[in-house]
Order: sequence, then C-alpha cells, then structure tokens
Amino acid sequence: MIFDRISLYFYLMILALWVGGAFVLAVVVTPKTFQFVPSQGRAGTLVGTYLKTFDIWKIFFILGLVTFSLVRTSEGLLPAPSLAEVGAIFFLSSSWMGQYFFLNPRMEELRQAIGYFDSAPADSPLRSQFARWHRLAVFFTLGDLAAGLFLLFYVVLRLH
Repeated sequence: MIFDRISLYFYLMILALWVGGAFVLAVVVTPKTFQFVPSQGRAGTLVGTYLKTFDIWKIFFILGLVTFSLVRTSEGLLPAPSLAEVGAIFFLSSSWMGQYFFLNPRMEELRQAIGYFDSAPADSPLRSQFARWHRLAVFFTLGDLAAGLFLLFYVVLRLH
C-alpha cells in the first residue's frame, strides 16, 4: 500500500513537472526573453539553451512515467495504465525523440548557416527554412503540453 502511494506521488509529480515546465517555458520565459532581449539572435540562443536543458529533464520524466506505469497493477490506488494513457506516454516519448534527434539538430545547423540572425535578410531562403522547422517545433511543443495535460487530468480522474 505504501509503495502504491509513493509510486502515485512520483507519477503525478513527474506529470506536473512536465506540464508546468512546458507551460512556463512557452507562456512566460520565451515571450519575456524575446520582449526584453534586444537582439532576436541572442534571445533565440537563450531560449534554445532553456529548451535544451528542459529536453534533458524530459529524458528522466519519460523514464519515470514508463517505470511507474509498469509497476502499477489493477489492485493499486491507480489502476494499470489504460490504452489512452499508454498512447499519451508513447506520444510524449516519440515527440521528444523527434525533436531531440531530428528537429533540434536541423534548426541548429540552420542557425549556424544563417550566422548573425539579426542581420540576415528577412527573405533569405535559410530564414524561411528555419521558420518552417520552427513552426513544426512549436507544433510538437504544444502537442507535448496538450498530451501532458491530458495525461495529468486523465490520471487524476481515474483516481476517483
């Protein structure tokens, strides 16, 4: 019984950290950084640093979600994971891998090729390509936030 409580506590804590971290980065840190840092290139570098750090934390969050999902049984406080829960965890994992191993390296290559972002022409093909990759990254980030929120509320509702 105590193991169930500890497991549930850590599971909910991981979900709250994922959702809270994604929300704070998307709604507070990123807009404020671009608002107060005069150089768009420097602001992008700062936000990229924050996102890379959060991506490292996501590795541990995913491992925790999978681990705490595997130890749950039908007799526990929180029943064994449903198909919807497994699907949301799979989406979070796949989205993270796609961003970490594919999107982020492509965007970094383009940043390097563009050079000083603030002086690059707005109609530059490299900037256009970067903008397309960036939109995809934003889409996946918002998808992560939505999946995390779904999972958090779904799990809490299953407790009752």
